[in-house]
Amino acid sequence: FRSPVGNGYLIRFLADSQGCIFWYLYLTNDGTDHAVVSTPGFYGTKEEEWQEEKPDPREIVFSAESFEAFLCRFWLENEIWFAEYENSPMPDVGAEYIEKYGAKG
Repeated sequence: FRSPVGNGYLIRFLADSQGCIFWYLYLTNDGTDHAVVSTPGFYGTKEEEWQEEKPDPREIVFSAESFEAFLCRFWLENEIWFAEYENSPMPDVGAEYIEKYGAKG
């Protein structure tokens, strides 16, 4: 799908369980670079549209500098959540991640 901002394309690859946030791989027009962005807006083909209201391109936000970085962080944050929820050990890097990024919140 042609991105409404920038000069590239959006490829949807993930949605939260309620369809509130969608994550897209943003590919530059020439395919030489990419990033991950997210938005509550659903971008897709005409056949996929399920909302009457058009998405707002101003709601597209940067999520990660690469697909790999996004997947690593997504995995780690889920592991931390499950460790807390199940009262089980988290991955060794979990405490370091919380210390490094938790103080910024």
